[in-house]
Amino acid sequence: MKSGSEGPTRTKRSSSMNNLTIIYNNPDPQAGGIPRYAHRILEGLKDEGIEFNEIDFTEISSDNVLGKVSNLLWKRKQHRKKNADKLSGVNHFVQPELYWPTKGTDIVTVHDLFMKEYKASGIYGRVRQKLYNIRFQRAIDNADHFIAVSTQTRDKLIEEGVQEEDITVINLGVREKFSLEKKYSEREKRIGYLGDFRPRKRVGKLLADFDENRYKLEHYELVIGGGGGDHEEELKRKYSGKEKIKFEGKIPEENLVSWYNKLKAFVFPTELEGFGLPILEATACGTPVFLYEDAKIPEEVKKICHEIESVKEIPEKLEELEQEKKDKKSSEISEEFDWDKTIKNTEDIIKSWREIYGE
Repeated sequence: MKSGSEGPTRTKRSSSMNNLTIIYNNPDPQAGGIPRYAHRILEGLKDEGIEFNEIDFTEISSDNVLGKVSNLLWKRKQHRKKNADKLSGVNHFVQPELYWPTKGTDIVTVHDLFMKEYKASGIYGRVRQKLYNIRFQRAIDNADHFIAVSTQTRDKLIEEGVQEEDITVINLGVREKFSLEKKYSEREKRIGYLGDFRPRKRVGKLLADFDENRYKLEHYELVIGGGGGDHEEELKRKYSGKEKIKFEGKIPEENLVSWYNKLKAFVFPTELEGFGLPILEATACGTPVFLYEDAKIPEEVKKICHEIESVKEIPEKLEELEQEKKDKKSSEISEEFDWDKTIKNTEDIIKSWREIYGE
């Protein structure tokens, strides 16, 4: 929202009921939380029969550092110009990093503010962080409305100067397929993690903790799913081949439910999280989730987890959890954090802005 304004003041273009554009990057559900959000927003709106244009920045993606830097510095600008005719009366940016002001109504989803809070390393990381901060401030000054995925992110936006009435909290959700498929008593003694290897995820802390206490864990093994991030190769070199530790790589979307259902426990070692979608998915599959005590995670998600100082506490804590409570928690999470609600609430925001401008 423009600073000092009491409401949207930019000239709005009229649009039909299907005049909507979704701007996103990499809707690969295996690539992390924001890509998974993009994937499910796109699929969910299509399932609702809502027509929309798409601007996909994946088309100019690159795997090497030079390509990534050039992408940030000028290719994205060129891509915006190339796709300018796809902009609509309502434009939904699924992350602030892609934002630029349009002549229509701009809605921006904010997952977290880590790029403002963490000091990036490497050429690409520093360039990305600098440009992110510029575009994030541009969103604060110009966007009409923000969707925050948690109350924690909402509060951070307010600290940055966004008015509370310009923010709607819409939690992420779990799809119906995430459910209890295998009896807990029949599962092998597997402790799992799923995600990337960026520093704030603290996968190194989890690996070191498990390795140090592996003989106290009563034949449990640690399975690491996912990949990506600065420390992936370093950690794999250090811990691959270690007793009871397995790296399983990225888990295909179609295998996620069965993967969660093979675990006795899921550990999310992150230091700071904007939401924590794997927590919901694991819990919906009947798998208890454990966090380190100093984790900063939105309260609506943290309340369903169990806190530990070390993974060596997990066997005893699991014994204290009755099977009935695990099953109940699975059904409660599926009901409270329903992905259909996420889609419906997002759709309501879009419709409300159309109604304001008679679109």
